[in-house]
Formats: sequence, structure tokens, C-alpha cells
Amino acid sequence: MNYQMNYYKYTRRKSTEVTLGTLKLGGVNPIRVESMTNTNTRDVTASVKQCVELHHAGCEIIRLTAPSIRDVEALGEIRSALTKQGVMEPLVADIHFTPNAALKAVEFVENVRINPGNYADKKKFESLTFTDLEYEQELDRIHRVFKPLIIKAKAYGCSLRIGVNHGSLSDRIMTRYGDTPLGMVESALEFVRFCELYQFYEIVLSMKSSIPQVMIQAYRLLVGKLDDEGMKPYPLHLGVTEAGSGEEARVKSCIGIGSLLEDGLGDTIRVSLTENPVNEISVCQELVKKYNERLRIFGERCFEPVHYQQKKGSLDVVELEPPFNKFEYARRGSRPLHIGSFSVGGVNTVRVETTLCQIPKIITDPKMLREFQNEVHFSVKSFLDESEGAKTEYCNVRIETSDELKRLAKLDLSGMRNFCLTFSDPLFLNELTEGALEPTKIRICLKENVPFDREMLKNRWFHRKEVVKEFCFEKINSSDMDIVKGMVAFSKLLSREAIEAVAFSINAKRDIVFSYRRLWKEFEQEGIVHPIIIYFKTHPEWSELETLVSASVQVGSLLSDGLGDVVLLETNLPRGNELNLVYNILQGTRRRITKTEFISCPSCGRTLFDLEKVTEAIKMRTSHLKELRIAVMGCIVNGPGEMADADFGYVGTGVDEISLYVGKTCVERAIPQSEALEKLVSLIKSHGKWRDSVENVFGEIKRKYYEWRLVSTVLLWSLGVIALLLIVIEGIKLGEIVERKGFPTVLGRVMSAQIEVRGRSSYVPVVEYVYVVNQKSIIKKAELYSPPFGTKETRRRSSEKIIKKYVVGKDVLVSYNPDDENESFIDLSIAWDLFIRLGSGMLLGLGVIFFVFDKVYLTYELKKQKNVEVLR
Repeated sequence: MNYQMNYYKYTRRKSTEVTLGTLKLGGVNPIRVESMTNTNTRDVTASVKQCVELHHAGCEIIRLTAPSIRDVEALGEIRSALTKQGVMEPLVADIHFTPNAALKAVEFVENVRINPGNYADKKKFESLTFTDLEYEQELDRIHRVFKPLIIKAKAYGCSLRIGVNHGSLSDRIMTRYGDTPLGMVESALEFVRFCELYQFYEIVLSMKSSIPQVMIQAYRLLVGKLDDEGMKPYPLHLGVTEAGSGEEARVKSCIGIGSLLEDGLGDTIRVSLTENPVNEISVCQELVKKYNERLRIFGERCFEPVHYQQKKGSLDVVELEPPFNKFEYARRGSRPLHIGSFSVGGVNTVRVETTLCQIPKIITDPKMLREFQNEVHFSVKSFLDESEGAKTEYCNVRIETSDELKRLAKLDLSGMRNFCLTFSDPLFLNELTEGALEPTKIRICLKENVPFDREMLKNRWFHRKEVVKEFCFEKINSSDMDIVKGMVAFSKLLSREAIEAVAFSINAKRDIVFSYRRLWKEFEQEGIVHPIIIYFKTHPEWSELETLVSASVQVGSLLSDGLGDVVLLETNLPRGNELNLVYNILQGTRRRITKTEFISCPSCGRTLFDLEKVTEAIKMRTSHLKELRIAVMGCIVNGPGEMADADFGYVGTGVDEISLYVGKTCVERAIPQSEALEKLVSLIKSHGKWRDSVENVFGEIKRKYYEWRLVSTVLLWSLGVIALLLIVIEGIKLGEIVERKGFPTVLGRVMSAQIEVRGRSSYVPVVEYVYVVNQKSIIKKAELYSPPFGTKETRRRSSEKIIKKYVVGKDVLVSYNPDDENESFIDLSIAWDLFIRLGSGMLLGLGVIFFVFDKVYLTYELKKQKNVEVLR
């Protein structure tokens, strides 16, 4: 294959220029941003509204589904309404199965997208057998069906996008080429050849798949085939189809699209999300920003010829050839190493490392130290993946000064495994004493243009075989070749010094793809098989979206091509978000599956249910099913085909009707949507793919726990209600006393005051007093009111507090009943504030007891199951 791109330096492929209305696509134009409405196209008002929203968001090309003639006619109304509002972005009609709709659509829109897999072919998942003659006859039939569209599109000045989807290759193509990138490419080229027969070159091509790796290989192969057959370098529309929603979908799209943009391929892109299409635009804009900025600055210098002629004695083509197979995945071979309790390199899974924090934070913040210890102790386990999200396998602590190293050594880090130390200066390694710290890996940062002292290689740490030595080379101004040549020479030096257990990484600026590709190439040529750690550091001022896009493109591109034994991200994200991003990149490249993969279409006018809500509901029920792929498709038009390699499918087949699939086989049809989710769960269980989530694994514990919680909650509320009633009753009593303040009063005198004990724990303050009414002396005893709550000692103290106010001989105000002068009571010096405090304290105390016992009980049950880790 003559096709060659420069895989070690960004150069954009110069494609032919295609016109979409007032917009120029391909050539030396910027990479365009595209999206698709999810409204019913026949609902003109809603479709126009969403098109205007996309226009304001910055969308440059707007696609609408047109499954029927009625939908196509609505496109005419939409185009007219948008033009009146000054929205001139070109419209694309998305056609499947209906050639007559495509013929009509060219009258209203600037571009028509057809799918070669279903434009004139069939998709019944049948294995067909064709002789060469029969195959040619099928091509002639397709040619006759497609020809009218070519002629009419040329007459109307309407361009075509020949858009292949991996999941909807026709049975004819599948029979001859299989479910492969080659099958995708041949499906498109058949239609391209038909177009060229009529000198029609207003063509855009796309090779979409829900698997980024397949999509990357298909586009590379397409460009190579175009080049081989001497066809024009048609512009490319890039996209990962059925990506889904949320961060996972954005990461997956950025891996596929960004990897190709790094290769210099792509003239227009769409990030397909199962969300509001407006949400797609910001991701698209962030993806193309870097490349369009280069185009603005360097102009045509960004482009190099697509053809590289191999001259005799020239090394140009050899230099441009990548170290990996452009069209088929193969992981780089490396020597396995042990880092703590994990193995890296060789056939081992790609590991995850994180830089936890710097030493001053650990030393000054005990909480940070505990977090550090927890991160080191608890590695990735399937159980913890579900309960807390993915965890790091290696924790990295950066040493910036010798003082930091000394202070770290004083901390109690005994028993820790899988923690690494990064030395910003190799000389600090001389101060690392054995026994004080026992890292499983030491990372030596080698600064650009700073000579390495070879005497350092005599340090005992370099010769400890159980400690991995990672050498991270800084790249700021030097060329990739200079840095890599230095790394090759350093590797040979280590071999001569008999230093084993070695790994390498590069600390580059924003872009790392070309540096690591060059390292891979030179290591391969020299036979160096040390593990390579993909290290990517983001700028501290980047937004969350910038970080997500850049990390996904740079790290995901390398992983997709087969490079990388460990991934280390240093970002401005919280550590949990950073780790989730790493695992989403690994999942998106299929280098490491840690959770369910969801394949869901972005929704369009054909969707027969609320795809976004249904997808989220299915995620909530099934996201713990590791290594399972579930497709959620909006309609029957492309649903079964576009499910790719999903294990189970949930496909809309009518209004509020769902069909369920196992692989590509429909097993249940026309299920009411209200029952479909439970039916899906039952289907997964019947195929032995279900496993209980953490909640179900500990279901018995939770059942007992909730039984206790129910009982204790009822008890708590009962006691609370009783306490409240007592407060109300005693308050009413006090209110009655207060009402009596309207009685006449006279001045009396205290004769005695004491506390009487009644029963086992009742204390009553009793005051004897004398007063005179109508020249008659009356002696009475008063039992003073005291709070009924609290312990025996508490009630005794509250009674003493009351009685102290009544000193013998002290004057006291006496209220008496004018109708019965013998009925009297003394002034209301009652410790009501103490009463309130005791009542509130009782309720609070009950709450604390409940909370503590609640946690103790749960801990006890979990310990019985030997799974106390869940509490962390």
C-alpha cells in the first residue's frame, strides 16, 4: 500500500474541497463541527428551534433524519424557516433504506448522507454465498438503484456523504469481507466508484463504529485504498457512533476522533451523545481547536502531500512507517516486571498509577496521611470498583527537596505496598536510606540538557532487583529524535552496568503521541523491551473539558495502537475524578474493562421512546456487570445492526414497544416499555451473565440491618413522642399555674425549706410558709414544680437548685384564692430553663445513641462477613 502519513509529526492530509451551500469543507479549510437533531423531522417548529440552538452553540453543519418522503418534504419547510431567521448552516438529510427519499431530499438540502449497507442492499444477518458473476450482478443492481441519485445530486449541486457504519454492513459485504475494517472500506468504495463513473466528486466519506479501535483502523485503511486506486483524496467526516452519554461517551469519542486528527485525517467531526445535541458542540470545538489554530498560524504549511514516493536509497518512507500495524491491533511486547503486588508489561493488564500529593501536605495533614495509607493498602478489586469507583494500583509521591525525604522517612509507613517515590533530582537518591522507606518503584526525573552523573549508577538502589527503576526524560525544547536517541543510549548504559527492572517514560508538553511513537520505533529497532509508562501531565489552568479531551486523545491514541504498560495522569482534577478518567480511557480503548460498556445511539427523529432517560435507567440497574456490553437503540431502522458486538440489546420497535436481543438475535418482541427493563434483567440472568451487585452480595446483612433500623427507629420515635407529650403536659400544668397569677397577693415569709424523697428516685422541693389574710395567720406547705426528666442525680440537683431560692425568714410573694383564703401558692420561681434543657438533651441523647449503635451494628455484621473494607 503506497499510502504514507507522517506518524512522527503533525501534518494534515490535504483533501479535495467540497461545497455544502455557503460552507467549504476539506481542502485548506478548518475542520468543521457537525451535529444532528433528535426531534421528529415532521415537527417543523421543534426541528427549527433545535437547529437555531445548534447554530447559536457554534454548529457548522446540521443533520436531520429523513426516513420517509413526508420527512423530506418537512426539510423544505425547515430550510425555508431557517433562512428567514438568518441561519444558513448547511443541512444534511440522513437517509436509510429509502432511495426515493434521498432523490427528493437533494431538492431541499445541501448534502445527503446515505448508508451503503442499506441504501440498496439488505441486512438480515444471513450468510450468503456468491460466485464472482453473481457478485458482479449484485453490484450492477446497486449501481442502477444509486445512479439516479448521482445524476440528480450533480444537477442540483448537492453533495453526498457515503457514510458506512460498522454495524450495518450488508449481508453481501459481510459474506465476502467479514465484519472488518476492510469490509467497511469496500462498502464505501463501491459507491465512490459509481460516483466517479459520472465525474461526480462532491463526496464526503465516513467509516463509523462504536469501537474506536475499529473506526481508527477503517479510516486509515480507507485513505490507503483511495491512494492505491488513484482516487481523489475525498474529505473525511469523523465520528464514533453509538458512543452513549456522560464522561464515558466523551472519552470514547475523543479517543477515536482525536487519534485520527493526530494522524492528520479528518475534515469534519461529530461527537455523538445520547444527550441534547447542543452538548456535543463544546466537545467538538475543544477537539478541533488545536488543529484549527495551527491552520490559522501556519496555513498550508500544515499540509504535506498524501503520496510519499519511495526513492532509491531514500529513508523517507522507512522513517515515516510507524512501529505498529496501522490496520490491525497488536500490543507492543515488553519484559514483565513486578511492582509490589502487581505485575506490569508482557501480557499483564495495563496498570494505573497516580501522583497522590507532595510531601508537605502529607506531613502537615494527618487526614492526608491516612488517605495516602488507604490508597496504598487498598488496590483495585472488583468489589471496590463497584462500591467506590476505580482505585489506583501505584501511589506516587514526589520528592522535591532532601528535607522532604527526611521528613517522610520519619512517618510510620511500615507495611505499605505499591507506593513509589519520584525524585525531581537524582542526587536525592543518595539520601534514601534502606529500612526507613521501602518504595516498590523509584522514578528518576532526568531534566533536559542536564548531564546525568554516571557515578549515580553505583547507588545501591539501582541494583536492588525487587525495586523497579523508572527513568522519566523531560522534553521541553529538544526534538523527539534527540530525546529518544538519548533514551536508547541510556538504556544501553544500564545494560552495561547490569541494572535490571527498568522502565521508561517521557515528560513532554501538551502533546505526547509523537514522542512516544518515536520512542517505540527506536526501542523496536534496537531490540529494547523495557516497559513503557505513558505519562501525561495537564496544565493546571486547563478546564475540566480541556483535561478530558487532551488526556483522552493523547493517552487513548497510544493505547489504541498497542503502546503502554502503565498509565500515569497528573491533572488538576480531584483524585477520584482523575482515576475515573484513566479507567474510562482504558475502557474506551478496550485495554482494560472495569465496568459495563453501554452502546447507545444519540437519538434522532426515528427514536420511539425517551432514549436518554431509558439509557440512564438501564445503567443504574446493570452498570455493575463488568465485562458486559449492552446496547440501547432508539429504533429498528439501524438498531440491530448498530449494536456492534453487544451481548444484549434493547431496541425500540414501535411506540412504547421494545424488542430484546441476545447478540444480533431478537428473542422477545413488542414488549411494553414499562416491562422491558425487568425483562432485560431476567434475560441477562437466564444467560448466566448476571451477578449481584455489592448491595445484593450483602443483601442479608442489609436485610438484618434494616430490620434493626426499623425497630430502632420506631423505638426512637416512640421515646421522642413520649418526651414531647411530657413536655406538653408539664407545660399545660405550668400554664394553669400562671393563669392563677390573677389572684390577690400578699407578702409571706418562709418558715422551712427542704427536699423530700419519695419512692426510689423522686425528689420534691417542699417549702413551708406563713401569710396573713384578714388579720388571720395561715401556714401552708407548697410542693414546688421540678422537671421530671433526667437521671436520679440530675433530678436531685435540679431540686436543690430550686430550693436554694427559699431561705428561711425570707419574704415570699403569696397568691391566694379570694373565695378560699386557705388555697394559696408561692411565687413561680421555677427552673423552667433547666426543664427545657433536660428535655432537649434527652432527645439529642437518644439520637446519638441510635446513630452510634447503628454504625456499631453494621460494622459487626460486616466483620462477620469478613468484608470490613466496604466501610472504607
